[in-house]
Amino acid sequence: MPTPTKKQWIGYPILSQTATTSWHVRLPNAAEAGETILIVGQWGSGSDVVSAIADDQGGTLAGGDWVKDKVQANATDNQSGGLFRRSNVPAGTREITITLSSSVSFVQFSALLVNNLATSSPVDGTPAGGNPTGKSIAAGNITTATANTFFVTIAFCTSGASIRPLCTFSAASGYELWAPDPTQFSCGMYGVQAAAGTFNPALHTDNSWTRSVAIAVAYKTASAGGSPKSTVEVRSVQIVNFNAVTGSPGVTLGPFNIPMQAGVNTIAMAFDDGNGIFNSNPKANTLTTPPNTFDGTTVIDGGGNPARFHIGWVYKVGANTSPAGTMTLLVTSSPTQSTNGFVVFIYGLANAKYDTDQSGTGTLNTVPPVTQNNVLSSALTTAEDGEVILLMQQEERQTPTTIAATNGTFRALMEDVGVYEGPDCGHDTGWGIQDAATAGNYNYNVTWSDYEGGLTVAEWAAQAIAFKTMPPPSRPMFRGKA
Repeated sequence: MPTPTKKQWIGYPILSQTATTSWHVRLPNAAEAGETILIVGQWGSGSDVVSAIADDQGGTLAGGDWVKDKVQANATDNQSGGLFRRSNVPAGTREITITLSSSVSFVQFSALLVNNLATSSPVDGTPAGGNPTGKSIAAGNITTATANTFFVTIAFCTSGASIRPLCTFSAASGYELWAPDPTQFSCGMYGVQAAAGTFNPALHTDNSWTRSVAIAVAYKTASAGGSPKSTVEVRSVQIVNFNAVTGSPGVTLGPFNIPMQAGVNTIAMAFDDGNGIFNSNPKANTLTTPPNTFDGTTVIDGGGNPARFHIGWVYKVGANTSPAGTMTLLVTSSPTQSTNGFVVFIYGLANAKYDTDQSGTGTLNTVPPVTQNNVLSSALTTAEDGEVILLMQQEERQTPTTIAATNGTFRALMEDVGVYEGPDCGHDTGWGIQDAATAGNYNYNVTWSDYEGGLTVAEWAAQAIAFKTMPPPSRPMFRGKA
């Protein structure tokens, strides 16, 4: 019986300080036909306010393409969570829009793309939900009827004020973490149960939760969808917003979870750094175990105004990654919600090797809607066909909502919640991915929307980094005797 071999995910941070009625979940790669997309999320209401779900291939909740497998409330904290699914998706499905029937805060959605799940009636047993407490967070028993069921769980702490600034997680035996949020205390977990039976897998936290929402669903497996690529590709994206911490985390941020599945060989991290607090020596910022320090860095300031923001990239090729991996980042002063912003965007890439990078800065004294063409000072030039380009962009004010490539198609990943995010969520950053099919020149046109009360965009900065395919190791040639 096949089990999922392709598990690609994106984990967004929470929007806590502002209310919204919409959220865009954008997977790093488009689905192949027959795969399953799972959306997990939470929102600041004690009832189910998810009124519509629609994807870019015509699937809707009203039409029955999207299904609510489980919704669970915590009435004490006026918070709910849910797990939503579309099975047997059409090829190309990547972007999902969630609409809420009322404007609420404390909203967060993430997504998991999986192959080899049953394409019809995939749920095995009755989905579980509850409000567990303590350090072992489990949603409740699920009794399955088939072998090789794929369990997906999600847990949200709803009593964050009682927890220290960062939370770390560990998975149940045989399970892997996905979409962890160490600053607002939520995390997903998935794994396969080889035999049918009754199961209640627990997510473990390093400190005790007093209130929560937890959900688990079991899915039948079957041959369906595509497979992981043998060329360079992004397999996970995790955003950690240190603006969202409760209290002061200090200048040593971590350890915090960065789960990387088998096959990921490279970690690339972009940072949106409000006051230039990222340690200027990337070698001092470590992954799970030495010598997993970052190989290279390029740091640029925000249009000649470094007191406003910095952006940049660090990366590690040949990283010692694992599903239980952690990261520790050093900064020069502690991040805070309003005066010392710091957000990191962590990509897990498979089959990747660094090629090149390019940056650009400028000032746009125009109120949106407005587009800045060619945000890189000169086009990024890739050396080989089939590279992956990652773009990071930030501005002093307003919100980027569309990014177009001058050559080929760009895949925007920002959540675009329809309101100005301030220090929340992805901090109004423009970012995403492009598959550069042919070697050549690439630049980007960024369009902003007026989410901030008629202000101009002002200073902006952008940087792109390209990775090519890491060739497989050469095999020695052995010759027999003549």
